[in-house]
Amino acid sequence: MEPTAGGFAPSHKVPPEVQHFIRSEQERGYRSLALKLGLGADPQKAYERLTGPPGSTESHSPYEDPRRFQLMNMILGSVQRAILSSGEPPLDPEPVFASLPSGDVNARVSIEPKTGIPVMFVEQGLFQYFYDFCHLIGWMVPPLTPRHLADDQAIIGMERRYTMPMGASASFIGSMGSYTFEGTPLRAGAQRVSRPDHNLQLCMILLTLMERFVLAHEMAHIKLGHLKDSPDADQEYAADAASLGLVLYMVPGEGVSWGIGFWACELALVAMNLLYRSIGIGEFGGSKLRWIDLSHPDPLKRRERLRTIWLEDRLPQDGIEAARVLCGMSDALIQRLWEMASAGLVLAHEEQNVRPSPMWRDLIDATYAPTK
Repeated sequence: MEPTAGGFAPSHKVPPEVQHFIRSEQERGYRSLALKLGLGADPQKAYERLTGPPGSTESHSPYEDPRRFQLMNMILGSVQRAILSSGEPPLDPEPVFASLPSGDVNARVSIEPKTGIPVMFVEQGLFQYFYDFCHLIGWMVPPLTPRHLADDQAIIGMERRYTMPMGASASFIGSMGSYTFEGTPLRAGAQRVSRPDHNLQLCMILLTLMERFVLAHEMAHIKLGHLKDSPDADQEYAADAASLGLVLYMVPGEGVSWGIGFWACELALVAMNLLYRSIGIGEFGGSKLRWIDLSHPDPLKRRERLRTIWLEDRLPQDGIEAARVLCGMSDALIQRLWEMASAGLVLAHEEQNVRPSPMWRDLIDATYAPTK
């Protein structure tokens, strides 16, 4: 499977000022990470530690994969067109995607000062992590045919018993552990989550919709005027709701059912939750933790807030029932996965004395405190 943007045309050309802004922010981020990793002050060394040697010289920045940059801007363009077709004015100026070794599961938006163009900086490994996670989901659930993907009634009536291969869960746990302890899910020599060819179309759809949910969430912050204020939990819930609404508005025109659309948005939060929990155990071991970040709620609380729309009569009841089926199925499977993963993480912390990558230091300090 390769990441897909659903066949949308590329977005606008990025002005030179924005290219320079992105490159300077990335260089500063990788230089800071190089110092934390004991690599001196060479940002290129930090970049290569996380991603390997640059794969192309065609990008506007030596710290950005050109294919990823193009795909993400294609998704941004598709969201812009959906906003317009829904009767709302699109964002002007149109935002631009960039990756950054932010050490923050949540993306952030910065405004390029000369052009006023918003740049949405996403953690450098997050979408590769989503990629692995979607492969895992493809192995977790029964084979979903094109009819299942397009028809909520077919999902409601589908067979729900399925055995996931042990190799798929083990390789995903390895990817999550690598991201936690090394700052990248691309650890050299690590076994990737193998491609579930029987569910490949599902994986491609989920990945695109999860990426869309994250980017539309950041666009909602811009549209709702949140950049003018200090971030808080209410802003996050509002951006989630707006992003979910836009994803669900878009999926029928793409031959995807309402239930699949909702499930993908929820899975984005579930994947973030697994990463947060992995980092927390990596730092504190088996200690019970409390969430202290007042600006970004726990992803599970965000997920529960999304589920409140299931109570709305105006929404398609078949879609809600299909979403309940899918979310219930993945909840049970992921809980079993986490039981295996958490035991290994505690072992790494307590017996092997392994700790999270220095990249996560600020996130850990702002997110968790041991329960007294």
